[in-house]
Amino acid sequence: MQGRIVISNALALHRCARDGLGPALLADWLVDDDLASGNLVDLFPEFRVTATDFETAVWLLYPSRAYLPLKTRAFIDFLRQSFRSGPDRR
Repeated sequence: MQGRIVISNALALHRCARDGLGPALLADWLVDDDLASGNLVDLFPEFRVTATDFETAVWLLYPSRAYLPLKTRAFIDFLRQSFRSGPDRR
């Protein structure tokens, strides 16, 4: 697919999709309300997509690995497990 818009921010991409600028690959949790209201349409409901490579991965930024607070480590572990198992949104 070729396009004139290149966006790496999910919220901006979501807005473009809602404004009718074309299809977008977005997280279920971000578009659930729009799908329910009919503002967006799931073009491929039979397919599931997961973050499996650099292009679709989730990234978490924090100041340093040295002296990482326990609550930060717990949150990272929680997110890792949550995204690994994948919530059932349907």
